[in-house]
Amino acid sequence: MKKPYTIGFCGIDGAGKTTQLNKLNGWLEDNGYKTKSTKVKFSALEVIYELSDRLYGNPYLYGNMPPLVVRLGIAYDVAYHYLKLKEELEGIDFLLCDRHKICFKAYGKAYGVSDMEWIDKILSIVDEPDMIFYFDSDPNTSKERIMCRKEKPLRADELPEHLNDVKYYYEELLNEQSNVIRINANASVDEIFEVIINSLKDLSIFDKCKEE
Repeated sequence: MKKPYTIGFCGIDGAGKTTQLNKLNGWLEDNGYKTKSTKVKFSALEVIYELSDRLYGNPYLYGNMPPLVVRLGIAYDVAYHYLKLKEELEGIDFLLCDRHKICFKAYGKAYGVSDMEWIDKILSIVDEPDMIFYFDSDPNTSKERIMCRKEKPLRADELPEHLNDVKYYYEELLNEQSNVIRINANASVDEIFEVIINSLKDLSIFDKCKEE
């Protein structure tokens, strides 16, 4: 079975990743490609919320728990998701991932995990994407976008201070990658989408998928 061309859409919360993933998914389907989009569903978060509620009387005070406890649960969810996903990829040309493992590493570091050894080992089960689109967003702009799409107050991990920490660790991790396309996430939706399409065209990705 041929492997689909895998693209990770990465960046801080509120950077516009999902909007662009959905646009690209529609464009690819309109042009005759078979696609699959995916996003990890965090079963572990339900346990974390419940534990936080029992310990602190609030499901969203999980920041008081040891960071490694929280992030290990999420890492297991990520690895399991991508292992099961392999069963659904026959005949797929493009796999579009709303976040990929570099995202969970950046957030793990920002949450205060000082020793990432076991998280890295768990996430090593997940294949590297062929390309990463990194949406470089201003944390304050991202905060405004998050506020527009939800009714509940912002969580601590959605505030600019935390998003700035996440962005710092993204930069640290991205320096180790050679397959990254950086995108100015503060540009308009149409301008960003044009950059995405042109990046794929410049690398002849569409032609390669048709040849296979």
